[in-house]
Amino acid sequence: MALFSDEQMWQALKKTNGNYSAASRLLSEIIGHTLDRNTVWQRVNSSEENKAKYQDIKESLIDDMERQLQELTKDAESDRVRLDSIKYYLNNQGKHRGWNAEQEQSNDFNISIHFEESPRNELENDDDYESTDSSE
Repeated sequence: MALFSDEQMWQALKKTNGNYSAASRLLSEIIGHTLDRNTVWQRVNSSEENKAKYQDIKESLIDDMERQLQELTKDAESDRVRLDSIKYYLNNQGKHRGWNAEQEQSNDFNISIHFEESPRNELENDDDYESTDSSE
């Protein structure tokens, strides 16, 4: 006999937004027995149907976060918060339209450029060097 029912597990996972550790603590309180997060993980991953159900919980959380981000973007009193929210959303959801914080750059040329700095004392001994020292 299972320590907890599927219904109890799904209720705990929904209440904790799919967090296995939090769901196992909640279930532990219900059944009066310490339950490891791995036990919940194993039950979720025991069938394709369960995996799909769990994924639906996670997708619902993403939907809710997107809604909150959209509200924050519309209602933000600070232009900085609004701008950061818009950039965050576009960088994560607008990649297919070219929005991406990290632009990929390719170089078809195999060129390496190395700059060496001249030591200061070499410059000071150079005849073309003009001193700006006011003590002279």
